[in-house]
Amino acid sequence: MGTTSRQIVYVDTDGVETIEMVDMDLFGNGSVAARPGAGTVAGDIYIIYDVAKGQYVWNIWNGAAWKVIEDRKSNLTAVVAPTVNDDANSGYEVGSIWVDTALDAVYVCADSTVGAAVWKKVSSGGDVTGPSSSEKYGIARYADTTGKIIEDTAVRMYPEGAVDPVPGGAVPAPSAGDLYFNTAIKHWMYYDGTRTKWLSIDSNAFQVGNNGNTPVGTYFRGIAGNILSATAGYTAHYNGTVVGLSWSRGDADAATFNVRASGVTIASAASAATSGYNTALNGNFNQGAILAVENDAGGNAVSDPQIWIWVKWRTT
Repeated sequence: MGTTSRQIVYVDTDGVETIEMVDMDLFGNGSVAARPGAGTVAGDIYIIYDVAKGQYVWNIWNGAAWKVIEDRKSNLTAVVAPTVNDDANSGYEVGSIWVDTALDAVYVCADSTVGAAVWKKVSSGGDVTGPSSSEKYGIARYADTTGKIIEDTAVRMYPEGAVDPVPGGAVPAPSAGDLYFNTAIKHWMYYDGTRTKWLSIDSNAFQVGNNGNTPVGTYFRGIAGNILSATAGYTAHYNGTVVGLSWSRGDADAATFNVRASGVTIASAASAATSGYNTALNGNFNQGAILAVENDAGGNAVSDPQIWIWVKWRTT
């Protein structure tokens, strides 16, 4: 573990081996504890066996401290992120590592230009944690603003397909708010927990009405003022469900509006005011059905009605 005399062996360009005195010491090798506390002059070398790495590491005395040869300055115990001033003047260079232990974030120096250092964040800011288990197709969300904690939303995103997801095996039964994209009708679908069926997120509205009175037991008018019927109305291009009606009118006599699909009543809403709505309807119709609205025979004539039928689409 002693010091050599200041001699090294080198080969001249003519290939003749020559020994020459140089102004540096090559200390022995061993552990950090056995390394001299200081070198003699800058450039002195000591070899340490790094147990953790299982390899020898060359140390060089820079005149003030032992440094690992080719080792870059890093800051592994910072409590803040690096700035533009953590630059070459501070001893940092491209490839230097900076660890912000307060936020569990890691940065690497991409440019050490003085006063304009660039540090790139290479960590996610800490491990993301979540529930110990989750349901298949479950959608996750962040539980707070730390970016670390994920929680279950109790909403699923089923794979896209041409038919509604069928529960069974690994496919869980749907619950309110679950989603999937239907490739047959090109609509995003959600599971309506109240109506217990898959419906399109999109809604369409069809308008009927009349300029004047509509007697009891007769249909309201549609486009261009034509009177609707079991065979004249809005032809459904997909299966669907009437989910609501909204209206305004010129009187407040008691009346009932019947939504009919090819002459069959599928949903009704009572009205005894000049305006109103019902969003709890659940009237199914099939693709190709003729949609229209009738003033029920058990009520009164309706004056100047404007009625909107709200529809969502289905695949089954």
